[in-house]
Amino acid sequence: MKSTKRASLYNVKYLVLTLTLFAFTAGTALSQETKTVIKEGQEYKMKYNEAVELAKAKKYNEAYAAFEAAVSLAEAAGDDDVVDRSNKVLAQLDNSYGTQAFKGGNFQQALDHHQKGIEHLNDYAPNHYGKAKALEKLDRWDEAVVILQAVMEMGDRKSAGAAENTIRGHYTFLASSSLSENQTQSSARSALENLEEMLLYVEPDADTYYYQAEANKIIGNYSNAIELADQALEAHRGSRTDKAKIYFVKGEALMYSGSSSAAAEAFNNALYGNYKPLAQHYLDELKGGG
Repeated sequence: MKSTKRASLYNVKYLVLTLTLFAFTAGTALSQETKTVIKEGQEYKMKYNEAVELAKAKKYNEAYAAFEAAVSLAEAAGDDDVVDRSNKVLAQLDNSYGTQAFKGGNFQQALDHHQKGIEHLNDYAPNHYGKAKALEKLDRWDEAVVILQAVMEMGDRKSAGAAENTIRGHYTFLASSSLSENQTQSSARSALENLEEMLLYVEPDADTYYYQAEANKIIGNYSNAIELADQALEAHRGSRTDKAKIYFVKGEALMYSGSSSAAAEAFNNALYGNYKPLAQHYLDELKGGG
């Protein structure tokens, strides 16, 4: 029973954090106002302050219902300020509920929460991003990518960055999966197609160039593979161990194209992490052939 109650409230600490920006600051101003006489027809202000107090008491489900009631009453009274304040909090709560549902693997529930948040406040970017992530998990990528594009234009830098990373991650995963399954020209072309589609939405990064280099190497386009590996090296910002994979594919392309000395230089730079034994193997072969 206790676990059910915790699940219904989702994550209290997370909700407290998301409410801080809107509910508490907005509630303070209106609470001071209601210390004076509440005139007839001002019930919505009382309902709004009730919602704020419930939120402060961490009674989020009750607060949610009270904020919705405040919206309805304030709309009838023509007070757009209270409507906006209430909808901002509701949108944050919807995002919190959706985020927790997503973390729990309840993707349809997450989608429903984020959609409701969008209805409360359309220009709150986190709900659009959360909706797209839920759609992705529900295998509805064509819908998700359109929303992610819109999020990138909404002016919320954090959400825009997350949307860009999601798009890039989706297509990079497809490309890497194609190449890891089997090293055939068909799989390489499939990887390149996925990466080309990705570039319709976002700029390439080091991983983009790396997987393009891998695919071109498999196909036999060694000069392209070498050029793309160099672009990957220029764009790379990670560790030397992670960088080894780029030097390794460059070394292979150089070796297959007959540039033994340049290949050896690349393999020397690939002597790190998982690529060390493979790079050393090719270095030994190149020395033996010389």
